[in-house]
Amino acid sequence: MDNSIEEKKLEDCAVCACFNLRKAARVITQLYDRRLAPSGIRSTQFSIMAVLAVHSPETLTRVAETLAMDRTTLTRNMRPMEKQGYLKVNRGQDQRTKRLTLTKKGRKAFAKTFPRWECIQKQVIKKYGLQKFNSFIKDLREISTLFIDKQ
Repeated sequence: MDNSIEEKKLEDCAVCACFNLRKAARVITQLYDRRLAPSGIRSTQFSIMAVLAVHSPETLTRVAETLAMDRTTLTRNMRPMEKQGYLKVNRGQDQRTKRLTLTKKGRKAFAKTFPRWECIQKQVIKKYGLQKFNSFIKDLREISTLFIDKQ
């Protein structure tokens, strides 16, 4: 250990916003992935499908912005979905633009998975408490808007 850092300062790492948000995100992601597994759709894929169920076709850039995800990560998460026939990637108006469309098969898979997601969501809300959950979501949205695109 670097002796120039006081032990008390190191203890402050336990309340690091990034550490705690990522830890909570991993726990919740694992829960959703376990419960969605029978549908063959992962939580990350479900989120992409949810965006495209509302906004399809949509540009890759816009979907990435909506999910606060970089384009490379989004592309990596989309590849299996494209191979499964859940979404289609087409060229936009120019060669640099890609447009994503949730296919008929993708819409069916999303509709089949949605009740399972809804059940998990209700369980999370019940366990955490509706008032705390709503406050938590409000806080997360506020945090997102405070720091998005501000490096």
